Amino acid sequence: MPEDILISNLTRPVTFFKVGDEIKDTAFPPGTLGFISDIEGVDGVFQNVAKMRTVVIRKGKGGKNRLMRLQVKTPIFFLNDETFQKILPKPGTVRYFANVKPQPLEQDIFKLSSVKFLGFMTATADRIKRLSDRCRHKKWPEQKSHPVNVGRKLPDYFSDDPEYTIDKYCNAGFKEVFAKECNKMLASLTKVVVEKEFDVITTMASAASFLLFTNKGEFLDKGEKNEYQFMPNNKVLNLTLEHYKALWEEAANLHAKKGGKVSPLDL
Repeated sequence: MPEDILISNLTRPVTFFKVGDEIKDTAFPPGTLGFISDIEGVDGVFQNVAKMRTVVIRKGKGGKNRLMRLQVKTPIFFLNDETFQKILPKPGTVRYFANVKPQPLEQDIFKLSSVKFLGFMTATADRIKRLSDRCRHKKWPEQKSHPVNVGRKLPDYFSDDPEYTIDKYCNAGFKEVFAKECNKMLASLTKVVVEKEFDVITTMASAASFLLFTNKGEFLDKGEKNEYQFMPNNKVLNLTLEHYKALWEEAANLHAKKGGKVSPLDL
């Protein structure tokens, strides 16, 4: 990743994250851990805010871990700056709005803690279901015992009987079967995966363009003061936009090779 650019919070699905303390939301407190299962695109009101589906790890009654699905919103790009906050929702006006920050995670699923693996498994199954729903051909297995169907039901299983769920689904044998079946399904959904990645990169490039537009005050009358200028100059924002435009070009070419339709980037 180039230096001196803004880095997007948006990342690959099933990324492990932690909620930062820069944005206060009592319903989604700082320190909350979870996995991104899907990035749904830009918010309908705020152009630097994205909608995401997640699986979070929370403490339930008696302090026991539980898994919970949440639809959340997060800044696509974030600066801990008072002026920058003006282009984000005001505190308390949007439920489940937080600075979702990607975190490192052990790449070997056999080394993940039990609760992290269950969260990973649920998010992976949710991701594949969303991809399958976008596919014109039926790709979702009917068998209730199929690993992805088990993954879809894990929050309920874990809530009802945590010890049994961990014993049954966190062993090496099941992890191996789960990984194999998910890889097989994702391979059959390659075109949809590429299409989805293209959509996410388009969202990031559009947000980068919006930040530059805002900082330059292109929406103002000549001579009017720009109260939304959050950087003293546009160097970093220009570099950021160029970086995400280049990523968009790569994604657009791949998307086109898979038979997808590509419209010009409207920036």
